[in-house]
Amino acid sequence: MGNLIEILIIIAVIAIQTFSGYIGNKYLGSILPIIFLGFVGFFLYDVILKS
Repeated sequence: MGNLIEILIIIAVIAIQTFSGYIGNKYLGSILPIIFLGFVGFFLYDVILKS
């Protein structure tokens, strides 16, 4: 049951982010891609430091 709630929360966040990007508020629509790029950059930087 816990996994179902987590999946629903993720779907809700993505839906809200997509909807805000479509209605013209580009700042709210760009939050999720910026966070994703931050995570990718962090993980790449972490891998480089550990090798």
